[in-house]
Amino acid sequence: MNPEACPDYVSEAVSQIAARVTVPSLSETKERIPVLAAHFLDAAAPADRSTLSAVALQGLMRWHWPGNIAELRVTLEALGRAHPGRVLQANDLPEHLQSTSRRRLSKLESLERDAIVAALEQSGGNRSVAADSLGMGRTTLYRKLRSLGIETPESMAP
Repeated sequence: MNPEACPDYVSEAVSQIAARVTVPSLSETKERIPVLAAHFLDAAAPADRSTLSAVALQGLMRWHWPGNIAELRVTLEALGRAHPGRVLQANDLPEHLQSTSRRRLSKLESLERDAIVAALEQSGGNRSVAADSLGMGRTTLYRKLRSLGIETPESMAP
């Protein structure tokens, strides 16, 4: 539809109806984590779904999830593919989820982590493609994956 062809009353009505929707971050609504975790584990291996032990779920609940639902999804789908059909224990979780004493990421590190998680998600987990889309070399991406505690399916394989 051509905006110039719209009568003034239509654009006025649209501007009055338009609303900003604020979605709370995952760290603000941690009660959603158990349901989301079950869904993402099911998506990873529907025929042989993994489940979380109570201690593993507590590890997920303690993390501040700077990458929000995308980070949770990447983490759980990687766990589900790496450990199909198992009850996941705390020691199956990525290292940064096993310890609450680990330092919080700085604002810049959180933004960088978010960008990397999003690039991995968009590339279907292909780290070379993700590195290219971020404008960095593969070895730089690998270093950042380790330092920011980002697990990928390849890094979680037994």
